[in-house]
Amino acid sequence: ENEHVWHIYSILLDKPKNLATYLLENGIETMHHYPIPPHKQDALSDYSALNLPTTERIHKEVVSLPLNLSLTYPEVEYIIKVLNNY
Repeated sequence: ENEHVWHIYSILLDKPKNLATYLLENGIETMHHYPIPPHKQDALSDYSALNLPTTERIHKEVVSLPLNLSLTYPEVEYIIKVLNNY
């Protein structure tokens, strides 16, 4: 009955593109979920004039690691190994 619904595992880095490139070179795809801060999205345009530097920085420094039910245990171990080598 109780199953997780995790679908994003994002981490914050100073240079997320460097990690994303490294992982891709090792056969691991990443994503940049939610690249636009909420207050800069069209649906929340009433808030677009707000100055939210922390929110904007976070949205630039995030990379999402693979996380899904189709990953096998050996694939997870490989991802961990490659991340640890970074």
